Amino acid sequence: NFEKRGGVCRTRNAAIKAAKHPILINMDHDCIPDKNWLKDMMKGFENPKVGVVSAYDYFGGTSTGFRKELVERVGGYDEAYFFYREDTDLSFKIMDLGYDFKLVKANYIHDHEMVKPKGLKSMINYVLRSWRIHQNDILLYKKHPTKVCQEFLHIKFGFLIDPFWDFSIATGKWEKGAKLSLSSPRGITVLENKTPLHTLAIVLAGIVFVVGLKLYRLKASIKHGKLLI
Repeated sequence: NFEKRGGVCRTRNAAIKAAKHPILINMDHDCIPDKNWLKDMMKGFENPKVGVVSAYDYFGGTSTGFRKELVERVGGYDEAYFFYREDTDLSFKIMDLGYDFKLVKANYIHDHEMVKPKGLKSMINYVLRSWRIHQNDILLYKKHPTKVCQEFLHIKFGFLIDPFWDFSIATGKWEKGAKLSLSSPRGITVLENKTPLHTLAIVLAGIVFVVGLKLYRLKASIKHGKLLI
């Protein structure tokens, strides 16, 4: 029982201490597992060289499992993240020990869509939150200045996250083949692209999002002493 909100990392660390079995698996609250999900997840750990198993994506997220002894060895989740990139950081720390990351097919329903913000104030708060959580990109890169991390974050020249990748986050193009729209990876669509005027509005909004994102990352770069914008 926590007196105040401490973030997902603190909560999971408490759960890790209470866990009694050798494998830990995270499943987010917006997911419903298939009846064979757990069995299929455990198949990924048959090779003792595998330290992290995921049915989500590289490098972590919902439906990701870890060997408990390795999680304890690296000190669990870094609570400095509070939320966002914490799974990737833990995966990288275990990989740094020499263990492999393995993707498996373990079916589950992922209702990733969030409730669309209502009103201008709510929308502004949503965008600000999106900018804030990406400040954790700098913390991740500072702790793991590796080629794998650079590829994961789409880093160019050692300090610049690809602006076109940032642009895709706000315009629906993060997914291959998706149509241009003012939207987010969390399933929120603000504006569909139906006319040339819509296209212009989406592109301009996408550029504003990229500029704001770069400024927030610059702020975090100063805080953490590692340049990444």
